Amino acid sequence: MSWDVIRHNLAVILVEPEHPGNIGSTARAMKTQGIDRLLLVNAIPFSQETWWLAHASEDIVENALHFPTLEEALRGFSRVYATSAKPHQGYNNLAIREAAPVLCELAVTQPVALVFGPERTGLRLNELAMAQGILTIPTLHHYPSLNLSMAVTVLLHELYHGVPSNVLLETPDAPTPEEIHSLADHFLRLIVQAGYTAPDIEAQHQSMRQGFFHMLATSQASSRHVRMLHKYLHEVGKALPHKDE
Repeated sequence: MSWDVIRHNLAVILVEPEHPGNIGSTARAMKTQGIDRLLLVNAIPFSQETWWLAHASEDIVENALHFPTLEEALRGFSRVYATSAKPHQGYNNLAIREAAPVLCELAVTQPVALVFGPERTGLRLNELAMAQGILTIPTLHHYPSLNLSMAVTVLLHELYHGVPSNVLLETPDAPTPEEIHSLADHFLRLIVQAGYTAPDIEAQHQSMRQGFFHMLATSQASSRHVRMLHKYLHEVGKALPHKDE
């Protein structure tokens, strides 16, 4: 298994980075490991500091893709792994050193997104719910947080040294985040058709959508399973009354 194969399927996504210099430092960290796909979500504008700290990796900054939301940035990625300073109850928490061989195996055959949140707050719960796993970097408990670009450096370094030497096992045809969102929306349309109501219906629907997405994203469901669920929901919908009836 070659790092040259793996690195081309890895991408770094920065969600709402607050300091222009961290964008440049992240690009430099990526360059050292041969990774060139940088995606920025609602990012602060570049400054002179961005280019100073991106020394010899300006091409990564220049070619970075910009998106207004994380959901849009994740389209096309089969696997999504978010990062957090601490584990979260109810999520698939993974220490990066133990997870690195698995991520490397996945990245041989499919695109993998590594998502980092804002410097001060980290990723929101609804953003963490879009990932199949949450990666953490173990540190002393009284100070668990690393600078953004430092966290990127450590994570990519662990991945580089986590390339397994054994034969690659076959990985399932994982559904993309876009496919999972489509299924979650199908489920919500069915709930509405069934006549579900609540005092704060919009908030309830959003909570259901996030929960449904999280359940599928952290499971071992394949694209085939998602298509099957769409078919089952369609059959249920045919048996329910429609609003105009």
